[in-house]
Amino acid sequence: MLLPSRVIRQGASVLAQWHGVGASTATTVFSRTRTSLPEPSTDQDEETITPPPNQTSTAFPTPRESMDKAPKLLMREFIHQSLYHPTRGYFNRSTPVVGHLHDPINYWKIYCKDEWKMLVNKKYKELEVSFLTPVELFSPWYGYILARHIFEHRKHNLLQEGQPLVVYEVGGGNGTLARDILDWIRDNRPEDYQRTTYTCVEISTRLAAQQYDTVVTKGGHHGRFRMVQGNAWDRSTWGGRDYQHCFQ
Repeated sequence: MLLPSRVIRQGASVLAQWHGVGASTATTVFSRTRTSLPEPSTDQDEETITPPPNQTSTAFPTPRESMDKAPKLLMREFIHQSLYHPTRGYFNRSTPVVGHLHDPINYWKIYCKDEWKMLVNKKYKELEVSFLTPVELFSPWYGYILARHIFEHRKHNLLQEGQPLVVYEVGGGNGTLARDILDWIRDNRPEDYQRTTYTCVEISTRLAAQQYDTVVTKGGHHGRFRMVQGNAWDRSTWGGRDYQHCFQ
């Protein structure tokens, strides 16, 4: 049967109250169920007719019901799992996401900016990685400059020349920066090198292993490098509090 328009509007209003949907949406849905509704009683006013709950629920399953059954997940938890899940996280994939150049770029042979862009694009295609950081593109000079700045700053601004050097790096990528900084200190400040402790705090298991391999196994900085695998936002990852001045 076809229901009067006033009955459809009344039923849509009730449907909207039950399910929290807009009036126009409820009107469309309710009108589609008109063939399955019973005949209104002759002694009942049309303005008070309401649709049976079991029929409207079947005809219009609401997203709210599905959302109530789904587990709740905060945005920060979603981002954390997407990036650092042990097996499916972005930074724990078997395929490297952070590019690493096996040999430094010879900048003396680059003629102009356009040639530089072509070179970088070529590296991306060869390595098949998501990104190349400035540390990688300008290695070893990037790390050398930072290392020299650290000692100049300690000497002229902090008046800490000759004191132990403590460096913390959070999220060290492939370990290239740590290796380059320690290389410069070893080659240019051998006495300070013996007083240097360089710590990388890394949440990714795969990158933590890569950093240790780059700095210690291949770089040879045994005793000067320390690897801490954990979340830098978690205070327990850092261990006891150290009141010495450090570079981060």
